Amino acid sequence: MRKLTTNLRQAAVTLTMGLASASVLASGPLNLNPNDPDGVERWPNGGVNIPFNVDQGGIPGVMDKATIVAAFAAWEGVSTSTATYSDNGDLGFDEDVTNYFPVVDNLFFGNNNSDGLSPVVFDDDGSIFLDLFGASGVLGFASTDTRDANGTPIEAVCFLNGGATVSGGGTYPDADFFGVQVHEFGHYSGLGHTVVNGQNVGLGDTSGPTPFNTYGDSPPDQVETMYPFALVGGGQLTPHADDIGFYSFLYPSATYFADSGTISGTIYASNGTTPLTGVNVIARNVADPFGDAVSASSGDRGDTGVYPINGLTPGAQYTVHTDQILQGGFSTTPIGLPGPEEFYNGANESNNITSPDDPEESVNITTAAGAPNTGIDVIFNAPAAGDPLPVG
Repeated sequence: MRKLTTNLRQAAVTLTMGLASASVLASGPLNLNPNDPDGVERWPNGGVNIPFNVDQGGIPGVMDKATIVAAFAAWEGVSTSTATYSDNGDLGFDEDVTNYFPVVDNLFFGNNNSDGLSPVVFDDDGSIFLDLFGASGVLGFASTDTRDANGTPIEAVCFLNGGATVSGGGTYPDADFFGVQVHEFGHYSGLGHTVVNGQNVGLGDTSGPTPFNTYGDSPPDQVETMYPFALVGGGQLTPHADDIGFYSFLYPSATYFADSGTISGTIYASNGTTPLTGVNVIARNVADPFGDAVSASSGDRGDTGVYPINGLTPGAQYTVHTDQILQGGFSTTPIGLPGPEEFYNGANESNNITSPDDPEESVNITTAAGAPNTGIDVIFNAPAAGDPLPVG
């Protein structure tokens, strides 16, 4: 199981003020659990009645009990999932900079002391976040923090930086802070960070393998909720296809796998045999490349180099390409790609030495309900003479 002491950055959201964005610490698990059948950490019983306890105080209409309940409901409304949330009562006291530290003892120091509480803490003036991070732009963090003997979560914790909002004396728009809460409760439920459209919207990355902007630019409101940065106006107030796909993998409805498509494969180095972990892989529906786009990080479920992409539309055609992570903290450490980003191109997939492999050439993969598309392997092209060296 990954240590949460090394995962605080992956469990936080950052604000970035570009298209007006902010710092919140790939579709995949926040933590691993070798005792789980799929090797991932998730709440028991299909995620039914995941507990939470709400802090006193808050900022009415921005960060209070009503917005917390609504943000959990954004996930509970995913029809392909069985997860639900249980209000287990208020904390009964106000967490502030003078008394918060015992609440993060498990998270910071890797302890596993159960107190029967799963606090959602309102940092009304931002003093806790200033104490923890300094002037950082971090808007929130959340994670499971207490587990049973099998590594299954029984308690969690979430901190929200109300001091960053306009109503709390900061600059982050009040209306967009709801998306921060939805993001953090994704972590609370077991989701890690992900990159699909966020880099295109926030950082000007291409929608296909760089330098090919194959599908043009994403609408600014199609940023995945679990992107590691909160983009103002990014549409992160509700889960997107990428967020829903992995959330439903963790807590699948009875028909989720039978009713949806899957693409999986392995990412290899240019020798064609060494699997590589930490490569972002994106599948885009050619008919809806931003609304129906799902990603995975190779190796994110414990199998070196393997990427599984779930929750795809049956009968749709998808392209698959590798993608360099540009910024953000991730549960599976991203690597600097050893060759150019490229599309999967079927029979022409090679290292570009043994046979030509054009990074811009793609093969459409048609998905079918309940019938996974396996063996969609990508081999990185070897650098040719005169090619620039990749940077990471």
